[in-house]
Amino acid sequence: MRMEAKDESLVFNFGGNYDEVIINQLIPYSLGDGRKVPVTFLNLGDVTKVSEIFEAEFENPIEL
Repeated sequence: MRMEAKDESLVFNFGGNYDEVIINQLIPYSLGDGRKVPVTFLNLGDVTKVSEIFEAEFENPIEL
């Protein structure tokens, strides 16, 4: 995975493993540093709400 700083000054590359796949519901994964990331899918009729929550790392300021 790849993330970039808001001001495009830094690039963050992440690696990890998918831990499980529950079709149309959940795809949790673990980042290489051990942080867990749940990705959930909620069917709202004509649209699907996707939620991905992960803890920020402490190597860089949160503002990035």
